[in-house]
Amino acid sequence: MSGINQPGGPFVACPHPSVSGRERELRHLSDGVRRLIRVVNSRDLSREDRARAAARLTPIVEALEARVPEPVPSRLHLGDPVDVPHAGAPYDVIHGLYNPIAPPVTIRYDPPDAVGEVVFDATYEGPPGRVHGAVLIATFDMVFSSANVVAGVSGPTGSLKVQYDEATRTDVPAEFRARQVGRTGRRLHLAGELRQEGVLTCRAEGVFIALERDELHRLSVDDG
Repeated sequence: MSGINQPGGPFVACPHPSVSGRERELRHLSDGVRRLIRVVNSRDLSREDRARAAARLTPIVEALEARVPEPVPSRLHLGDPVDVPHAGAPYDVIHGLYNPIAPPVTIRYDPPDAVGEVVFDATYEGPPGRVHGAVLIATFDMVFSSANVVAGVSGPTGSLKVQYDEATRTDVPAEFRARQVGRTGRRLHLAGELRQEGVLTCRAEGVFIALERDELHRLSVDDG
């Protein structure tokens, strides 16, 4: 589902206490910061334009900093199960709708697969016109985590290996697809691939460690 909580887009409630009741406003703010990042990274702005922008941004940032609560709310919401990944981790660096440095990747469940869809812009560039490999690894990690949710079990990453077959291009739709392919004790085995316009660009394998829900809660206590 695209356009979630954007002005005029579909509304999806988020149970996270720092998001609930202000989903559209936070999405609007986060998208505005995303636009700013794209402009800074992809335009040759003049010295004067940069100076004027910085001068106007400084009081806005200072005003918002003064309103950040103490302690800062947890990034995760591990209450009742949620139907969409972004609701449980609204500030995730990959799919978090309310994290301005997240692309964000749209994740959907297509049992037994989890699917991540995104267009990476120049913000996520390594070589010119190509997505940085570390960004691809991080995205596979999150799509694998979502595939574990589809399979009914979750836990942290044990290892993750990516095989780069072709360059993954910026500004071209990318589809990540992953599924859980086996389990050995608490070790969950996953496999996935990335395609752009039907072309296989990356393959990945991962091992995750299955945890009970109370163990996941303990891990999240100090996530900040």
